[in-house]
Amino acid sequence: MSRVSFIDELRYSVQSDLTDLLQCMQRDALETYLLCTCFDTLSGKANYFDLQTWLKTNKTAGLGILERQRLIQEFELTGCSFSGSSFSAALSKILEIYNKYYGVNQNIRQLVQSLPEEIKSGLALAYTISKESTPEGEKAWHRRTVDDKLKAIFVEYLFQYRRNLYTH
Repeated sequence: MSRVSFIDELRYSVQSDLTDLLQCMQRDALETYLLCTCFDTLSGKANYFDLQTWLKTNKTAGLGILERQRLIQEFELTGCSFSGSSFSAALSKILEIYNKYYGVNQNIRQLVQSLPEEIKSGLALAYTISKESTPEGEKAWHRRTVDDKLKAIFVEYLFQYRRNLYTH
């Protein structure tokens, strides 16, 4: 709510020169970014571990920690010598485990998929996402399932394109 209040403050209380196109565009970009970062909060977990803490902890209370420990034990049991490729393979699998439980992309997908069906349908009907505004693009959009539309709206467009573009 603090982000939404801040956006309202920017839009309605902070004076800006409306003839300055660059200033107005930057304000819109900031508003979009702040709204998209709300996804991080909405999709977060109460028992969140940042990656560094999750990698170091031996507590079994955290999600995926037992899986991480089993994976490391499996690599140890194979007896293969340490190499760049074995390290890379192990690290990739460990990051997959972490992202399964704490990754924002996955959590946003779960958040959107867990919405009531009537809300999902309403959101899917309210937006059209296409690269170009053409009749063919709109027809292709309308042929998609509700879940495919929601993935395109929330994950691919708002989160990956809008939020990540500004964040990174």
